[in-house]
Amino acid sequence: MIKHVNIIILNLTNFFKNDGVVKGGDSIQGNGGNGLEAKVEGTLEIENNGEIIGGKGANKDGNGVDVKDTTLNLNNNKGSKIEGNIGIKTNGGGSHVIVNDGVIIGKEYGIYIS
Repeated sequence: MIKHVNIIILNLTNFFKNDGVVKGGDSIQGNGGNGLEAKVEGTLEIENNGEIIGGKGANKDGNGVDVKDTTLNLNNNKGSKIEGNIGIKTNGGGSHVIVNDGVIIGKEYGIYIS
């Protein structure tokens, strides 16, 4: 006889579509802000048809896309741009799928997956 069952659903999908410009804040003293920063449970799907840009900073520019502990599925479509100190930075979260038909520019790295 089963008395207690725990069900944890971790297959959540969060969706972000960009058809315009997303830009992190500029800083005259510290680091620039990230264009898009996320830490979500499950999967983050990004459909980029515009620009995602990290802000300019006195010490260091922000990253274009900075994702922590999240599975990332990113489509950077033709004519689109992701730019920053690191164009796309991921940290953990499982498998990452990046399809790039546009431009990814990073001063340090274009794409950094750890």
